[in-house]
Amino acid sequence: MVRRLSMAAFVMAVTTAGAAAQDLTYNLTAEVEPVCGAFSSAADADGAQDKDFGVLSDIDTSTQVTATGGGGSITYVCNAPGGFTRTISSQNNGFLFREGTVGGGEDQIAYTVQHGGGSGLSFAERQLTAPEVSIFSGAPAFVEGQTGSITFRTFGVRETTTNDAVATTVRAGTYTDVVTVAITAN
Repeated sequence: MVRRLSMAAFVMAVTTAGAAAQDLTYNLTAEVEPVCGAFSSAADADGAQDKDFGVLSDIDTSTQVTATGGGGSITYVCNAPGGFTRTISSQNNGFLFREGTVGGGEDQIAYTVQHGGGSGLSFAERQLTAPEVSIFSGAPAFVEGQTGSITFRTFGVRETTTNDAVATTVRAGTYTDVVTVAITAN
């Protein structure tokens, strides 16, 4: 019986010693900041690009003109789990306004925008009379970047009158607009 008590005391001592042991736990964390934007290698430090239709008074009204470089390409990147919203808008609602005016009549020239690319980026050629708004899910393609082309087009403004005189459909001057591609995380 003494032996039984000794064995019981030994088991109790080992169990008590095991209960006093402590586990070590590591709680690991990391932070990934949101990255959401439209990028182009052709843009300047401010994210702007200049596109030129050339001298439209040298081009007939039936001839379509593409801006220099077409417009180039845009890479859309967004790691937001809910995806992003893309808004493409024109300051002058799809018109080039003659500098110093507010457009209208012979002081504006209509132009169009077309966008290519996969993952839903593309849309057919259209005038930006209202912003082009598209919502994209948090697809894996956008986490690593999805690229699409953008193209700007207009028509020449030279016309020939009934007396074979050359005329234009607008006044002389420099015509401008600003198109913005804005990305907002959802």
